Amino acid sequence: SREAADPGRTRDRYERDSGLQAATGAVYRRLAGAGWRSPWRVLGTDPDVAGLADLCSEP
Repeated sequence: SREAADPGRTRDRYERDSGLQAATGAVYRRLAGAGWRSPWRVLGTDPDVAGLADLCSEP
């Protein structure tokens, strides 16, 4: 984490607020599910980086 990398840094409000993080995640999941504004790619915790790079280079 950024906090661990810099001993003088404390977590900001978002980092301290797990409820806010959960609510933000829920909103992004709804936006992705609806395909808001463009197609979305939902990645897991261990994404295929090479596959993602291929998707990004498609026209």
